[in-house]
Amino acid sequence: MKMIKLLSVVVCASFLMAGATWAADEAKKCCEPAKDIAAQKDCACKCCKKAAEKGVWCKKCHKQAAK
Repeated sequence: MKMIKLLSVVVCASFLMAGATWAADEAKKCCEPAKDIAAQKDCACKCCKKAAEKGVWCKKCHKQAAK
């Protein structure tokens, strides 16, 4: 009986750690920060490409640079 309790605690703890890791990965930006607006054109994000065409920073991905 002690073995079953230990196994269930280990399994639950591993799921909690995996969930926290997955949530941290989702919080990352969709792209790496560009050094200048022209470099946004090569970004994989559609929002960055549209902003680069307008000559501005993408507000979604580059909040600090947009200010």
